[in-house]
Amino acid sequence: VYTVGPDSHTLNPEYLPEWAQQQKGPSRFDELLAFSRGKTLPIVDLRPTLIAAKATHPVSYKTDSHWNTYGAFVAYQALMRYFRGDGAEIGEDRVRSSDLSFQPIDTEGMDLTVLAGLQSALRERSEQPKYSGSIRFDEGDRKGLHFTTHNPQGIPLTVICVCDSMAGNLYPYLARHFRTVRVMWGYPFDIEEMKRYKPDIIIQLVIERTLAWTLKDNPSEVRAALKR
Repeated sequence: VYTVGPDSHTLNPEYLPEWAQQQKGPSRFDELLAFSRGKTLPIVDLRPTLIAAKATHPVSYKTDSHWNTYGAFVAYQALMRYFRGDGAEIGEDRVRSSDLSFQPIDTEGMDLTVLAGLQSALRERSEQPKYSGSIRFDEGDRKGLHFTTHNPQGIPLTVICVCDSMAGNLYPYLARHFRTVRVMWGYPFDIEEMKRYKPDIIIQLVIERTLAWTLKDNPSEVRAALKR
């Protein structure tokens, strides 16, 4: 499944001045959704769920372009609903609202303030999720941008998440749900890793702004398969 982590200004346009509002008309993501209709590429649109959720709790940071830990939890729930609706035997959510509390943490400003040179001047009220359930996962000796989580209590499926920085707050929820989660930071598909892990589910997650870039070519194995 392919999904997009919405940009902060997509979720919170009301905080932008008039001159910085998005132009009227379809966004790149809207165009992608329209293009995919009638095709076999499954795309999950998380925007409606996240926009609805922000009525009760912020889903993104004030000084960062990513969803916060609560927004990632909302995205996790939405993805699990999609998989169940598609017939995947993934069980009930292994992380529930009743298992979580979000402890506020005062930090320096995040990526948007870095770009503006104001990281020390503007503060961020971040939140650390506190999990009260019994499910734990192990990241092993995590090194580099590819790593694997293991959870003996998880649903006995292997998930590969091909992702960018939007996965930073999301993968801990996936890791509590599934037995094995392989996180592959970066956009190209590593076919050899796919063969090695034999995933039951593949999630490709990108931040919305990347849709303005030139898309990566499919690996040669995928191009060959599409020609058959």
